[in-house]
Amino acid sequence: MAGNPFVRLSRIFCHVWGEYSLFRLAYRGGSSEDMIIRKRAHHLTKILIHPDRYSQSLKQRLRGELADLLVANQGWKQRSWFQWAEDILTVYDGSTGQQGQHQESEIPSIGRPTTDPEKAVRQHSLVDIENLLELMRQRRSSRNFEKGGIISSQELHALVEAALHAPSACNRQPMYFLSVTDLALKTRLAQTCPGGSEFFADAACLLLVLVDASDYRYPENRYQPWLDTAAAIQNLLLAAQSMRLAVCWGDYPPAHAKNLKKKLRQDLGIDDKYLATACLAIGRVAAKPGPVPRVMPAERLFLNRMV
Repeated sequence: MAGNPFVRLSRIFCHVWGEYSLFRLAYRGGSSEDMIIRKRAHHLTKILIHPDRYSQSLKQRLRGELADLLVANQGWKQRSWFQWAEDILTVYDGSTGQQGQHQESEIPSIGRPTTDPEKAVRQHSLVDIENLLELMRQRRSSRNFEKGGIISSQELHALVEAALHAPSACNRQPMYFLSVTDLALKTRLAQTCPGGSEFFADAACLLLVLVDASDYRYPENRYQPWLDTAAAIQNLLLAAQSMRLAVCWGDYPPAHAKNLKKKLRQDLGIDDKYLATACLAIGRVAAKPGPVPRVMPAERLFLNRMV
């Protein structure tokens, strides 16, 4: 039966339709304009760096779209990313007609200069690579959580901030996070996590990672939400390790992304435009996991060709 061409084609069709249906629901409300503003500003930064590598028509279209979006969404004017997009547009307009490559220093960083001296110092400090590598070496996935453990709102905000500093395709910054601490909801949500249904509900909270999929196109962007999620989670895992928190990463690959049934989505207040891409069990460490041997860089790093 497995070798039957009709069966194989049916399985392929069901898989493709299942993937497409995830994005189809997200498209219905249209793309989020804040996401498009960040995306268009990101495109203009690339043009500022390499002005001769893009067509004039593309430059004009992207510049016009960003300008129109900024005019139409003045309600966001106090947001740092909106101000950053305005600064990008100002720099771009000031560079019109100039030739050659712009210096990176001419491109505004996210947000306007801080007036906090301590924050300004932190912005220009670097983490020692050995300290960072040691943090990575110590990180473990935890499956044994302390009973009755509590995660404070300050700790949760720090974890989410770390995740939001991860890169995302075209600077969409599409991630949203839903913290679930209610025992009944945790128990139901834990049952949707492949490999975590037996112990996820023991954690202090389950952090559901959601992606606004309204600007991802199928099929060319079909895996991008999960790639963006993975980058964000790695940041979060390292932050959790530095805070001595226990975390286990449960993923929802495309094949399992519909594990959140309609009733559970409704009870959690999740709109159709959001894809559930991961669920993290976060709590206090009940028993520290032992060391896990890792392969050495010399075994996996090649130069110019693999031999």
